[in-house]
Amino acid sequence: MCITKESLITASNRINQTSLKLMQTYSACAKIVYIIVEGIDDVSYYQSILTNRIPRQWKTQIVVAKCRKNVVQTYKTADWKSFKKERVLFFIDRDLSDFTGEETPLDQNIYMTDKYSIENDLFCAETMELTLKTFYGLHDIDDIETEILLRLYQESYTAFETCMTIIMTQVLKWRLENYSVCLNNILIKNIISISFGKLSLKDITPYQTIEEYINAKCNMTWDITSDAKYMELFVQNNGPKRFIRGKYIRCFFIMFINSICESCSQILPSKTTVRPRITLGESNAIAQLAGIIRAPQLLEDFIGVVAKKLEAS
Repeated sequence: MCITKESLITASNRINQTSLKLMQTYSACAKIVYIIVEGIDDVSYYQSILTNRIPRQWKTQIVVAKCRKNVVQTYKTADWKSFKKERVLFFIDRDLSDFTGEETPLDQNIYMTDKYSIENDLFCAETMELTLKTFYGLHDIDDIETEILLRLYQESYTAFETCMTIIMTQVLKWRLENYSVCLNNILIKNIISISFGKLSLKDITPYQTIEEYINAKCNMTWDITSDAKYMELFVQNNGPKRFIRGKYIRCFFIMFINSICESCSQILPSKTTVRPRITLGESNAIAQLAGIIRAPQLLEDFIGVVAKKLEAS
């Protein structure tokens, strides 16, 4: 692929910056797999899993598109006569596209998450157990104590799903009614608390309900009249299991881990203290745990096909 100054100027006028960066960095001869992801949080996980599964002689290079729309546009504007599809991979969050009808191309080099985002599959009960046993000194607890942790996690997560269904109903309503809302204004740690591995709701006075609280935080006016319709739509489409925002699940996961550390001796009879080897935060959780997280089967299958094509090329 021949890239000239003139062609880059022309391209910059009609395509987004992600497409332009791909054009600038792509080398037809180098053994490099280009990975297009939505956000910076995706970098560590997808790069880790690709690097560990593709042939050793191949390297990876990440291009961060900054949003879902840019990933899709980059795929649509790519010159596939010049790019090899097994070498340019797109990783897209499903988000709420099942409800909104937002376009997502289907192709051999596109992986779309089965749930809202990759975090929905990564931050689960199995990852919780592995995290505590690998990084928090609980590797020697017995089956009974492991079952205690798993039961606490499942009970708290069920309560979390109920709370998040209320929040995601509002998010779905905003999306379908075309409101632009900053979801990062909704801080889960200000709505729930987890102590001794058990979730409870926080006092959100002066607000009377979670709906009122999150609408205020997002500078929206709460209209209760349509809530029942949108909640029914969300629940009927398995929303509580598949479409909770991944960042909220990540927050829950970290809060649960911290609660176990703070009250370990009261929860697990054999342990008096916990000695963390890492510090988990919302900005580093995926990077810290990437090495122990099991990939979703659909992702394993996707990468397996890519790896075979690279071996044959």
